[in-house]
Amino acid sequence: AEFAEAAWQKAQSDLAALRAAAESLPTELEVINGELRAAIEAEVRYPSEKAELGAAQVQLAAAVDLDEVRTELAQRVEQRATEQTLVQDLRENYQNAREARIEAMASELANSLVVGCSCPVCGSTAHPVPATGAVGIGRKTEERARRAYENAQVGLSALEEMVAGLRAKGDALTRISQGRS
Repeated sequence: AEFAEAAWQKAQSDLAALRAAAESLPTELEVINGELRAAIEAEVRYPSEKAELGAAQVQLAAAVDLDEVRTELAQRVEQRATEQTLVQDLRENYQNAREARIEAMASELANSLVVGCSCPVCGSTAHPVPATGAVGIGRKTEERARRAYENAQVGLSALEEMVAGLRAKGDALTRISQGRS
């Protein structure tokens, strides 16, 4: 009988524990349902949040690239200004060399004129005001001046294209970095 009494007490205790657990089940079930709803909502939001994160990463990368492009653009614009000055100086140098060469050729031609003989250029036998001796430069010097000028022009054109390309890239990166890709 003592054994039956102990088993009865144990069964009563287990039954009370089961009733208490059963009473808390609706609350636990409500908490679990709430967590399940939150998980489902998070799963639904995940693709759009992932897309927003991707867009933000693209914007950030574009902003970093834009900073680099602006730095390079400023350097290239400064380099272009220097190159423009150089091209102008070389153009002037070439024009001066050409004029000096023409004056030297006229002077050489005038030195070969003989009174009464016809001019090899115009055919006239009268030589009213022949060119006087001018210190000239050789054809090679004039050609070097011309090549230097033309090479500088090519370099300047390349810089112009680079500046235009950097500006276009900067404009595109500005649109992307501000989310208007």
